[in-house]
Amino acid sequence: MRSANRPALCSASFLLAATASLGADNEGVDHFERYVRPLLVQNCFACHGAGTPEPQGGLRLDSREAILEGGKTGPAVIPGRPGESRLLQVLTADSGVRMPPTGRLPDAQVAHVAEWIRMGIPFPGAPASNEAPAALDAEGLWSLRPPVNAEPPPSDGGWARTAIDRFIEARLGAHGLKPSPEASPATLLRRLHLDITGIPPSQSQIEGFAADSGNSAYE
Repeated sequence: MRSANRPALCSASFLLAATASLGADNEGVDHFERYVRPLLVQNCFACHGAGTPEPQGGLRLDSREAILEGGKTGPAVIPGRPGESRLLQVLTADSGVRMPPTGRLPDAQVAHVAEWIRMGIPFPGAPASNEAPAALDAEGLWSLRPPVNAEPPPSDGGWARTAIDRFIEARLGAHGLKPSPEASPATLLRRLHLDITGIPPSQSQIEGFAADSGNSAYE
C-alpha cells in the first residue's frame, strides 16, 4: 500500500476537465462542480446515468444535451426558469412523482439546483444557454481563463485519498465507471521511471521500492 501522498500521475487533465467549460462562466462551473455534480452522482445517475442501459423515464442527466432533450415528459430543465423546470418540480413535490425515490433532498441542496437552473445549467463541455457558442477567440478559450478554486466533491467510494482523487472519483461516477485496481509497487515504479527518466527501473530499484512503504521510497 502506497502512502496517501503518492504522486497523482496525469491528474492535471482530469482537474481541467472537471472545471473547464467553453460555454459556462467560471462562477457557474464552480457552482456546478461544488454543489450540483456531487448531488447528481449520489442521487440520480444510478437511474439516469450513462451506465444505465434503459434510463428511467427515458431521461438521462449526465450531460447538458441530455437534460435539455429530456425524457418521456419532455425537457428536464428550462434554462433560467427554475419554477417551470420538471427537475425542480419533482425535487420539491409533496405528492405524485417525487425524486429521488429515497426521500426528499435537504432544502439547501434543492436551492443549489434551483440556482444552477437560474444560471442556465452550466455544464462543463457544453454551452451555458440554448444559443450556439460564439466563435472562439482569445477571451473565449478555456485554456486562457484563470483557474477556479473549486471545493473537491465529497467522496463516497472509499478509495479517494487526495483532493484530486475526489474530482476523478466524481467524474468516473458521472459516467458509471469504477477506478482500476491500485497498481503494484513494480508497476507504479515503472510508470514513474518512464515518466521522469524515460528508462525502466532496475530489478534492485524495484525490490527496494517495494520494501519501503514510506515517502522515502520516492526519493
